[in-house]
Amino acid sequence: MVNGRVTHIKNCKDSKGDYILYWMEQSQRIHYNHALNLGVILSNLHGMPLVVYCGIPDEYHRGNARHRTFMMEGLEYLKMKLGRMGIKFVIYRTSPEKGCIELMKNATHLIMDIGYTRIQKQWRKDVIDSLTDEDCTNIITVEDDVLIPVNRVSDKAEHSMSTIRPKIMENMDEFAVKFKPTEPFIRSRYIDIACPFEEIMSPLEEIEDMKKKNGITPSARFKGGEKEARDLFYEFFNNKIGYYLEKNHPELDYASNLSPYLHFGHISPVEIVVVVKKIIEKNPFIEKAVNAFIEDLVIKRELAINFVNFTENYDKFEYMTDQWAYETMEKHKDDEREYLYTKEAFESCSTHDKYWNVAMKEMVETGFMHTYMRMYWCKKIIEWSPDYKTAYDTAIYLNNKYFIDGWDPNSYAGVAWCFGRFDRPCEERPVLGNIRYMSNNGLHRKFDIDKYVEKIESLTGEKV
Repeated sequence: MVNGRVTHIKNCKDSKGDYILYWMEQSQRIHYNHALNLGVILSNLHGMPLVVYCGIPDEYHRGNARHRTFMMEGLEYLKMKLGRMGIKFVIYRTSPEKGCIELMKNATHLIMDIGYTRIQKQWRKDVIDSLTDEDCTNIITVEDDVLIPVNRVSDKAEHSMSTIRPKIMENMDEFAVKFKPTEPFIRSRYIDIACPFEEIMSPLEEIEDMKKKNGITPSARFKGGEKEARDLFYEFFNNKIGYYLEKNHPELDYASNLSPYLHFGHISPVEIVVVVKKIIEKNPFIEKAVNAFIEDLVIKRELAINFVNFTENYDKFEYMTDQWAYETMEKHKDDEREYLYTKEAFESCSTHDKYWNVAMKEMVETGFMHTYMRMYWCKKIIEWSPDYKTAYDTAIYLNNKYFIDGWDPNSYAGVAWCFGRFDRPCEERPVLGNIRYMSNNGLHRKFDIDKYVEKIESLTGEKV
């Protein structure tokens, strides 16, 4: 394990308890899970059972049937795999931090993985703040879902990819290292644990009631879980990565499609980088394609995490972009909009623009949209809304409701990017001012947009 991932929050030599506790929240996987591995190491070292815990309230912040199904599919797989490893895995029906506080009372060590959104930070703060001076539980955090720990890269919100790139690259060799898991010696699967919350015995059984309460159906395209994530990655690695320079062709299928799985921690960016870097040694002719993939996976994604981590109100219109962007929006706030749509019209795919409607249809049906179309989608919401704040609120609402990776740092950063964040002023135009513009005609110039339409209509089984 790379020590730079581990932070000791509280040390207590006289700690007493019945088990080592790992609260699995962000890193919902087994492979390349440094936090889980640390739990195994401590279990072996102290001769104590390891308990892995996950808390799922009825009203989860990833709250509709689409998000919950995807997550529960992953937890069902984990329950089976951890059981085969002899490790106790409990899922309680409660807010994550509340279950952790209860279980921590009988733990000598608590290991927490790291999340960067406001609610994830608050959960962890609540756990730490619950301890009194008399409590004696060792608390350790492990930063497991980025290649480079956020504070190692920077101590502030970075301005752009160009400013964060050298800071990441100088640390890459230290953290992009092959991971060898530790074998657990202690069997904990059948130990009894006292906890006042109801245990969810079968995650998938939870989903049916959720479907009845909410009109958002599970994805027609993606199934959640670590196995699916790794199968998808290795299929991409073996057959598509050499074509990654064609990634901005949504009518083709050369993107990795891993963002939903990265969001739920079903696959580690460390594993991905370790694997793809090897191919350059054997196939140097695809080095540019591999480096372009690493640029998106690491530089762009970790810029988004840096943004959310260091921007307190990252999800508020008034704070999410740069000053020059607010100034140009103020200058153009009274510009006439050629088209105006309500949130309901956007949601029902009812604009005048067939290509926008098709992209929205992909989003509604599958929980996914190609990155290039995702940018076009958001830019047009800005153009076709009565004001900029309404546009931002609409984009975030639709993003978090339909995308499997809604609520993700990449989502918030991607929307902010469409409002000028991480970008530079461009040629001035009506409505968008100096914010970068995307046109319907540009779709035809960049790729075969009509093939994209055919692809989505075939996927959804509906004409748009």
